[in-house]
Amino acid sequence: MAAIVMASCGDFLEEESQSEVIPKTVQDLRELLLGSAYPDGDTRMCGFLYLMDDDVEMSYDINPTLADNTMIVNYFSAFTWQPNLFEDVNTLDGLSGGNNAYSHFYGRIKGCNAVLDQLEEATGDAMLIARTRAEALTLRSWYYLQLVNLFATPYNVDKSAPGVPLQLTAEVNEQGIARSTVEQVYNQMIADLNEAVGLFAKAGITVTQDYRVNQAVAQLLLSRIYLYMEDWDRCISASNAAIALGNGLEDMTGYSTNMPAASYSFKESVWVYGYAEYTLYACPNNLNCHPSQELMSLFDKENDKRYTAWTRSMTNYDFSTGMFLIITGEIINKNDYYSTSARLGNSLRIVEAYLNRAEAYARKGDGRKAAEDLNYICGNRIVGYQNVPMASLDDILTERRKELCFETHRWFDLRRCGMPAITHRWKAGSTAETLTYTLQQGDPMYVLPLPATVMEHNSDLVQNPSATATMRTGM
Repeated sequence: MAAIVMASCGDFLEEESQSEVIPKTVQDLRELLLGSAYPDGDTRMCGFLYLMDDDVEMSYDINPTLADNTMIVNYFSAFTWQPNLFEDVNTLDGLSGGNNAYSHFYGRIKGCNAVLDQLEEATGDAMLIARTRAEALTLRSWYYLQLVNLFATPYNVDKSAPGVPLQLTAEVNEQGIARSTVEQVYNQMIADLNEAVGLFAKAGITVTQDYRVNQAVAQLLLSRIYLYMEDWDRCISASNAAIALGNGLEDMTGYSTNMPAASYSFKESVWVYGYAEYTLYACPNNLNCHPSQELMSLFDKENDKRYTAWTRSMTNYDFSTGMFLIITGEIINKNDYYSTSARLGNSLRIVEAYLNRAEAYARKGDGRKAAEDLNYICGNRIVGYQNVPMASLDDILTERRKELCFETHRWFDLRRCGMPAITHRWKAGSTAETLTYTLQQGDPMYVLPLPATVMEHNSDLVQNPSATATMRTGM
């Protein structure tokens, strides 16, 4: 009997865990990719960036009760560019403790790497394996693009500066990982995306509407990366490829009501993904911030149908009366706030490829070709638009700001375009004086400090200068 018991124990110990699924087929790995690598509709990764740029301001003037709203205490560190924004106890999703953007993005990269590591042994259709690898490589590049533009010097300022650690396998490294240079991170993204493009082509995947990345997304990201690198010719080439894969631009000139851009019904969307984080701060029934006057003044409010489609009247809930009050002003609303699918509130759109190409042409001094893209964009947005024969760089950047506002572009565009000074007004309470905080030209906070929790877990990391800056005071 002892022999039988021992044999039985041995068999038991050899069994795999009944609470775990070991992915072995490509379909298993696709499910793993979807659950651990793709951004979902609940995770908030870096919405705090919307509080840091010049497209937003607090709604004190149009909502006098805001200054006594305890919710906005959480906004202070990001809104005033404090060097302790990742350690402030009153911080937002994407900032505090282990719930920070750095950890979020590396968590998704780990999911990508786990799939990539196991794909070589996976069984199943070869084309599906190729597509799954392409998706994982594209997503990994997407996350590294966010990381290197949050926590490292802009490529066009110093590509040899410390970037972020390149983790390319799911293997646990107990020794820590040093920061690769900015250039090395960009080179890895380009290599991954070029491989992904080839794999997507092999699998016959161009543009899909299944909330997964595709060949058009990979080309669009290459276009953006080359733009950030100021490699104008390769930016134009990648933009051409993305445009060829897309379905052209949505003609908005007939719009008379709100129309979400973060939707596959908007034909230029090539990927719809993630939580609409800007709605945490300014949404139809939660008025804390609103688009800056500077941004809204750029729109022709009578004829530009982006204003019609992507803005809503502000409302504020009055707890004393239990009523929603309409307040003069606007909010940007690019997702379908009232639909059941509102949680997927972001998109990559082919219009970005036209804007990237137009900017590349303008920076090369070819105002005529830049104007062709500008005219095509504006002709599909503005009623009665008249084509122009030439377009300047300022024309293109202004159009980019309007078209892509509240789609996470603005902070990164400010970084690569000279890191200009920004001012924000802050009021601690209804009886407090209004203070002005300033992000200086070329300010160290354009490169965010690495979170303290990250530094504790990786001794090989070198911190950014912004971490030792003094606390900012308002004037």
